[in-house]
Amino acid sequence: MQKRPMTSLRSGIVLLSAFFCLSTACSKNDDDNNPPATNANFAASLSGSQETPPNAETGTGTLTATYDANSNKLSYTLTWTGLTGAPTAMHFHKGQVGEPGDVEIPIAGFTAAAAGTLTATATVDEDEEEDLMEGHFYVNIHTANYQAGEIRGQVLKQ
Repeated sequence: MQKRPMTSLRSGIVLLSAFFCLSTACSKNDDDNNPPATNANFAASLSGSQETPPNAETGTGTLTATYDANSNKLSYTLTWTGLTGAPTAMHFHKGQVGEPGDVEIPIAGFTAAAAGTLTATATVDEDEEEDLMEGHFYVNIHTANYQAGEIRGQVLKQ
């Protein structure tokens, strides 16, 4: 019987090790196998005291939202109650706390009543996405008595 050279045995071990490595732990890092989350949750609490300038009205509101980075969609529910009158406009503005800012995303389809709820979606572009993620958006509800905004809340990542 002929002896196999030691190199054949080593080659077999190397091949077996390579196969095992590729099929188990040596493949990709676990983090690479799980794609990063694409959704981010946001919330805002609206009040007259956050307006610029602040007001003493007792109306309040809440915003809950989810942003999907894959589709660039911001899905949100906005509620309000106790306003001095029906909303005349609603917007997402770009601005820091205490500073007025430009309208970025108009909100349509709201109920013209002193209290209500709206569920909607909006498309967010790249610049708006960055501002949203960094907390540079606020939501504002305007009324006839407060044309610049009766209640406002900063949209913050949860």
